[in-house]
Amino acid sequence: QFCIFYIGVNFNSILLSLKTYDYKTGEFYYSGFNNFIMFFDQFGKSGNLMWTYLENSLIFFLAALGITTPLSILFSYYIYKNGHRKFQKYTASNAFAAVSKILLFLPTVMPSIAIVLMYKYFGENSLPKMLNEIFGTNFTGLLSSSETNMIYMLCFCTLIGFGTDMILYTGAMSSIDDSLLESAQIDGASPIRELTKIVLPAIYPTLSMKIVLSVAGIFTNQAFLFSFYGADSPYSLRTFGYYLFITVNNSPTMADYPYAAAMGIVFTLIATPITLITKYLLEKYGPSQTKDGKIKVVK
Repeated sequence: QFCIFYIGVNFNSILLSLKTYDYKTGEFYYSGFNNFIMFFDQFGKSGNLMWTYLENSLIFFLAALGITTPLSILFSYYIYKNGHRKFQKYTASNAFAAVSKILLFLPTVMPSIAIVLMYKYFGENSLPKMLNEIFGTNFTGLLSSSETNMIYMLCFCTLIGFGTDMILYTGAMSSIDDSLLESAQIDGASPIRELTKIVLPAIYPTLSMKIVLSVAGIFTNQAFLFSFYGADSPYSLRTFGYYLFITVNNSPTMADYPYAAAMGIVFTLIATPITLITKYLLEKYGPSQTKDGKIKVVK
């Protein structure tokens, strides 16, 4: 499976990027670097949509890194601190933490298309009607409007990202020795100081892994656009991941495959050094653990 679906597929993509499809014969022939030249020529044209796709890809990446990740850590920390422990009675905080854990993880458990349909109906019908009645505005569908569709999609991506992140961070936090937090509480540490000085350094390997994976997926993130719009997403919302997908998915023949393969190779050559540099910087300047297991905080 590894040889076929990893080595074979990627090696074939490299060969395919150097070919062109012949409509008459229905076969591929070698054309050198024409597909790569065509791709870079697209960026040289003023007002080209490629720059919009790049901008949107970075917007969704920064939203995930700057909004979803911090909020996921805060929610995970709250659930971890208020989780029910042995030999303790249930309290209102324990119940609220348990309910929050279920609600935040629910979108991950349910089929994604069901979540998309509910969110789409809510944004196109229920929410505009409610806002218009309360504030006297004139909103139409939030997804069909060019003024609100980007914000609405960012909200959905933020919401849907809580489930997986919460499982990762709460799992990492559960491995922290309780004596560390107890000693910090005895010393009078505030929850914020406890979070920044103990919890974050302890879960840093998980956090850095999530950041590295996010960087590696900048050019492949579709941002659920196909689930909401199919192949007719507004051009102002499209990302490179979505553009690659519909280029291959909507092609009646294999004529677009070489161009898509060339784009994939270019994105790989760009994303690989960025990912490796990010990993190096996170490991060098982030908190780490010494050989005896004690947390070493880098100033």
